[in-house]
Amino acid sequence: MKKGSKGSVESSILMSLSHKAKYINVVCVECKIQFFGYPTALYCSEICKNRNRRRTRISPERKLQLKLAKYGLTIETFEAILKSQNGCCAICKSPVSGSKTKNRLSVDHDHITNKTRGLLCHSCNLCLGYAKDNPALLRKAAEYLEHANNSTEDSVVRASWSPD
Repeated sequence: MKKGSKGSVESSILMSLSHKAKYINVVCVECKIQFFGYPTALYCSEICKNRNRRRTRISPERKLQLKLAKYGLTIETFEAILKSQNGCCAICKSPVSGSKTKNRLSVDHDHITNKTRGLLCHSCNLCLGYAKDNPALLRKAAEYLEHANNSTEDSVVRASWSPD
């Protein structure tokens, strides 16, 4: 062995020991086994972590209740709004039902006042979001579409239409 190699081995051992100084003996909150880990560690393995997640799953009703609470709504008020809209999107009037995000009605609200405006389908909710809830921008988009649909030539639409 070279003269400098012994020193580098010793220094690497010291470095690994100093790194391990951050670790302490911790007890897993799931299986109660003692393990060597960070002081903030809760689980000894991914298995224990996932076992705990499965046991503490939230019911769909509770999940809806928590989501509606962000907007100051209860399940009863949500259902009342849904009934007043005949179970349809407030904009496009499409009937929407189901558990997937694209098949559910979203709570539409003013982002400044947090006041609920109605229930929207996924597409209409995205449309308002992309337009930044700006009615003037949505009117310009509607004018653009109406002008484009009334035009006979493709090149005429691009050359003659002005948003102002």
